[in-house]
Amino acid sequence: MIHISISTLYKKNVTKESLSDAAISTLEYEKIDPEINDISILVRNDPFIRKLKKQYFGIDEATDVLSFPAGDADPESGHIYLGDIVISFPQAENNALAANKSTRSEISLLVVHGVLHLLGYDHADEESQKNMWAKQEMILNKLEGKKKDG
Repeated sequence: MIHISISTLYKKNVTKESLSDAAISTLEYEKIDPEINDISILVRNDPFIRKLKKQYFGIDEATDVLSFPAGDADPESGHIYLGDIVISFPQAENNALAANKSTRSEISLLVVHGVLHLLGYDHADEESQKNMWAKQEMILNKLEGKKKDG
């Protein structure tokens, strides 16, 4: 299950459905059952994400997305808690403007990116970055196809 929390500041600009669709599409692409794997997605502001980045990574700056992998099993349900994704809406908005695309599509990219990190993908070197970026592009294309069909 995808657990979503959107700051009241951004509820007019982001839908739970679009966040959930991006996360579920990523899990399905990776052949991971979204019914038994849980993720939390939070959409917040720059000060919130800056505080997390400083606390957990020692870097005092805002960023667009942070992922916190977990991988813990719930003994009652048997579900695997994959982890948390935190998105900065202002950073997503800035990225979208710079890339001349919609904020909604940028946030979908950040969700896909975050889920891939929860699943162990990284972009620390050129080869792993190419692999992760290619997966992102395929998932986003598939997601865009679903929107057009639906």
